[in-house]
Amino acid sequence: MTQSSTPQSAAQPPQGARPAGEEGSAERCIKGERARARRPAWLPLVAMIVVVSACVTAGNWQHRRMQEKDALRAALDAANAR
Repeated sequence: MTQSSTPQSAAQPPQGARPAGEEGSAERCIKGERARARRPAWLPLVAMIVVVSACVTAGNWQHRRMQEKDALRAALDAANAR
């Protein structure tokens, strides 16, 4: 077999070389850092605030509904007592 006689051009980096600006990228590719890069740290906080406020709102609605039913029941009992 014969090797190619064309020399590598000076513009192409040698095979396996890192592109410019990626020095030390292997050290930054730790699993925890990659996971943090995918999900902002504030996202769980915002999700928790939304869920807690939805639960509080639902609880307040249930409490108001209970009071309305109690008032209706009292009015019906008063009407039946006459």
